Amino acid sequence: MRLARNFMVQTEIQYIFIYRAVFDAVTELYATETAAAAQREADNVNSLPASKMATLKRAEAAQRAAKQQEELERQQIEEARLAFEREQQAQLAAKKAEEDLAHRAVTEHSAGAAKAIIKTSISERIKFLDQAEARWLEAYKASLDEWNDRNQFGAEDYDVSSTLTPIQSRMEALRQKGMFV
Repeated sequence: MRLARNFMVQTEIQYIFIYRAVFDAVTELYATETAAAAQREADNVNSLPASKMATLKRAEAAQRAAKQQEELERQQIEEARLAFEREQQAQLAAKKAEEDLAHRAVTEHSAGAAKAIIKTSISERIKFLDQAEARWLEAYKASLDEWNDRNQFGAEDYDVSSTLTPIQSRMEALRQKGMFV
């Protein structure tokens, strides 16, 4: 059964939670036992007032220590939360940089884009190539959507009843657009 418990605590926040739960239980147990001991001493007629005071002082010291520990734990939790947020921001920045690089490589066919890709590591280049088909499909869908939006109300009319040579077809298209007289 112990072998199945390996690596159950995986994050710092989980460790802090477990530590705090155990600490709270031990502190409560200590406070309860200290109070019970103080009560027993108070009930004991033969006890000395100095020992009663010592027990009460120990109980107060335990409460102060518990409050200090809680404050320390709050600070640690806040630090862990801030570290987690910084890590997420760094991951988002890395993802944004990767998307910018991919966009630049797809849209810009320049020496600057090539230099940016060359500066990346081999594993990043392989990852970039693995995603090439998805990027191409995305660019294709975007161009198709753009074409559909542009030609939504008035697409080019084609005369399919006559057969023209490629040059005749091009001249006819230019005539229809008013570019050739």
